[in-house]
Amino acid sequence: MTIFAVLSVLCLAAAPVAQAQTSIKIDAVPVRAVYSGDQVFVATRAPDQLITVQGSDLQVRATLALGGVPTAPVANSQGTRIYLALFSESAVVAVNVKTNELLWKIKVGDGPRSATLDPSGRLLYVANSQDGTVSVIDTKKRSIIATVPTGVSPTAITLHPRRNRAYVANSGSGDITILDTQRQRVMRTIKVCGVPLRPVTSPKGQFMFVSCRATGTLAIIDTRREALMRLVKVGNEPAPPTFVSGNQVFVPLEADDQVAVVRIPRGIVTDRIAVGEAPTTATLNRTGRLLFVPNTGGSSVSVINVVQGKVSRTIATQPKPVQVILGPEPMVIGETGFLQTLTPRVPEPPPPD
Repeated sequence: MTIFAVLSVLCLAAAPVAQAQTSIKIDAVPVRAVYSGDQVFVATRAPDQLITVQGSDLQVRATLALGGVPTAPVANSQGTRIYLALFSESAVVAVNVKTNELLWKIKVGDGPRSATLDPSGRLLYVANSQDGTVSVIDTKKRSIIATVPTGVSPTAITLHPRRNRAYVANSGSGDITILDTQRQRVMRTIKVCGVPLRPVTSPKGQFMFVSCRATGTLAIIDTRREALMRLVKVGNEPAPPTFVSGNQVFVPLEADDQVAVVRIPRGIVTDRIAVGEAPTTATLNRTGRLLFVPNTGGSSVSVINVVQGKVSRTIATQPKPVQVILGPEPMVIGETGFLQTLTPRVPEPPPPD
């Protein structure tokens, strides 16, 4: 080998290898985030804004002032629009993803707490917590086409995966309002339990599950009969559940530092998995084998192997992680102002026999 070849090898060996960032600091309080296309959109307060982050390298690409305190962002399936309810402004805004511009702003009811987009991307349902209504927005016409009365303090809306139904959790009256999404009218109201949170349906929609914060119960609803089947005592301060497999629902228990495993439809608690402090809403990965549980009272995310029913790994984070989102890699945001990739890659368990 010549001296020039040796020098070339040494230079290449000494050259630094560029490493992708695994976390970034956000100079605001993240509320919630959504992954769309190859970007992460983070809604924040103090200041009230939407931050666009490139998912591959965690570089901030844009920041947009919103003019009001946002709730969780919602992305359409085409990856062209982000919608946000502004609680303090009693309004909803639409953002053009490509240009990072506000397209429109529509006044809705008082205190909108959440927004849910139908699969077509045409109709946006907004829960107005302070006046007991749901606003239905036609996103193409940019107008409200219906205002539907609900119970007291509606906070979250879930759409049935196969039928023309929307389920509205009313935290103040302890019930679920069922809407006909074809005619935009109330079908019936089901009494459940104290402070119901966001409803979750099974993949085919035959069951719906609702965690009740005040009573520590899980309501199981038969969506065909549109009736309450049973109430299951799960533990203290349950978060919204996650449907994991054909017959299991996992419920984080914030005050117990556990995740309850409920077998359905019988509603039997079969296990309690110890996690970190104050676990909140969990996120199931795309294979359905790993459940990511943010521990809001600490600085970690517990990863549950749902095949084995135990924690397979605990990943350190910055303090107060609140939400895990799925992109090419799972990411977590936290109240202390961070976005972090959950690395190293968590190994997948083998499928059950």
